[in-house]
Amino acid sequence: MRTSLYSLCIAIIAVAFLNGCDEIQSPYKRNVDDNNNNNNGTYIRKVFIEDYTGYRCGNCPRAAEEASRLLKTYDTNIVVLALHTGSIFARPFGSKFKQDFRTEAGEQLFADYIGNAGQPNGTINRAIFDGQKIVAYTGWEEKYLSESKKTPLAWIDLQAQVDDASGEASVTATITALEDLKPNTTVAFYLVEDSIFYWQTDYRIKAPASQDVEIYHRHVMRGTIGNSGAYGESISAQAIKKGTKITKTQSINLKDSSKFRFLPDPKHCGAIAIVSDPDTREVLQVQEIHFKN
Repeated sequence: MRTSLYSLCIAIIAVAFLNGCDEIQSPYKRNVDDNNNNNNGTYIRKVFIEDYTGYRCGNCPRAAEEASRLLKTYDTNIVVLALHTGSIFARPFGSKFKQDFRTEAGEQLFADYIGNAGQPNGTINRAIFDGQKIVAYTGWEEKYLSESKKTPLAWIDLQAQVDDASGEASVTATITALEDLKPNTTVAFYLVEDSIFYWQTDYRIKAPASQDVEIYHRHVMRGTIGNSGAYGESISAQAIKKGTKITKTQSINLKDSSKFRFLPDPKHCGAIAIVSDPDTREVLQVQEIHFKN
C-alpha cells in the first residue's frame, strides 16, 4: 500500500510540474494572438519554435517545460509547435502508447532538420546558427532573442473558423509584404491541437514509481491544412513588392478520419501560418489563431 501511494503521489507531482507554466483547462485556454495584435501598431518579428519530441522520450519533458516558460515570458511573440516524430520515441508501443501522434508533414520535417540527432531538439525559425540547423532546448531563449531583433519582412493576419456540425474548418491568411519579397515565397498552414491528455515517459521520476505518467500535451502538430504539404505553397510566382497584400485560404475537415490517425478535438484546435524564404526555408513571419465557431 505504501508503494502504491508513493507512486500515485509522484505521478501527481509530475503532472503538476509538467503543466505548471500554463493554464490548461477544458476547453482550450492558451494565450494566442487571436486578434493578430501587432504590439500597438509596431510590426514585430515573431519567432517560430519547433519542438521535436515524442511521448516515449524520457528527456523530452524538459524541452516542453522550457517551451512553456518561454511562452509565459514572451507571450504571443513566440509560437510553438510540438512535433511528435520518429520511429524511436513517437512510434506506438505497448499497452499505454497506442495513439499515434505522428504526421506525414512532421516526419518530413524531422528527416530534413533533425534526423539522427534525435529528441529533444528544435529549430528556431528554421534558421541556421553557426552552421547548425538544430538548436538544443537550452539554447532556445538565446536564439529567440537574436531572431526577434531582426527586421520583420512580412506580416500575417489570420482568420479561422470551424463548423461544429460538419467539422469543416478554414483558415485565411492575408500576407502583407513589409519589404520586397522573393518570387515563390511560401506560406504553410499547420493544424495544432492543445490539451491532449495522454501518456508521457519522464526519466526524472524515480523508482518505485512508473516513469510513464499522463499529462496534457501542448501545441501538438496534427497535420497540414489544405494540400500544400510540409513547406506550404508559393504566394506568388513573381517578386512581391513592399506594401502588397495577398490572401490565401486553406481548409480541412476535422471529422475526416482519412486525414488523421485519431480525430482532433475542435475545441482545442487552432492554426499556425508561416511565411518562409523559398531558398533557405527560413521562417520570415509566423502567426497563430484559434478556430472560432
